Amino acid sequence: MESMTQSPTTRRPFAGWLVGAAALSLAVSFSQPAQAEVTLQNYAGNYTYAGTEAQGKAVMDKAMDEALSQLNTVMKLMVKKLLDARPNNRFIDKVMIGVAGDTIEIKMGDLDAVKTKNGKPVTMTREGRTGQVTHSFKGGKLMQTVAGEGGKIVNVMTLSSDGKTLHRDVTISSDRLQKPIKYRLSYTRK
Repeated sequence: MESMTQSPTTRRPFAGWLVGAAALSLAVSFSQPAQAEVTLQNYAGNYTYAGTEAQGKAVMDKAMDEALSQLNTVMKLMVKKLLDARPNNRFIDKVMIGVAGDTIEIKMGDLDAVKTKNGKPVTMTREGRTGQVTHSFKGGKLMQTVAGEGGKIVNVMTLSSDGKTLHRDVTISSDRLQKPIKYRLSYTRK
């Protein structure tokens, strides 16, 4: 009857392969450059929409149509008219981000710049409407939240790894909407 235990010579090639594979894995992990962590200061700069205004508006219109698809035609027209009248619902062709310590200033398009401390809301009035604006930075993402009586707009901004492209993911929610309007626009650093 053969022994179930292996001799030291039969285990050695496997052990040698295991050590070699571990060393190769370690060498590969050290040879690749570490991904630089995105800091709040990396966001500071001026950005311009990466496409044409018509392309940007088409992205917004498609997202609005998808979100309103469950409504009947009359309700859809009423909600669309209401959303089109909101000052924050216009196409944003430029984004300016300023950072000084924990103060974040964001200017979108031709709207007034808004300056807040990181995570601290400020009350502001724009075109007769009052709401709270909060800028916060967490997990490498910069977020702007605008909350008012009629709903909320959240802009989540992320930078590409080379810092040249700013992605702005927009979510518009309201009691009048069955589901939020969501879209992404991308901007290039000037």
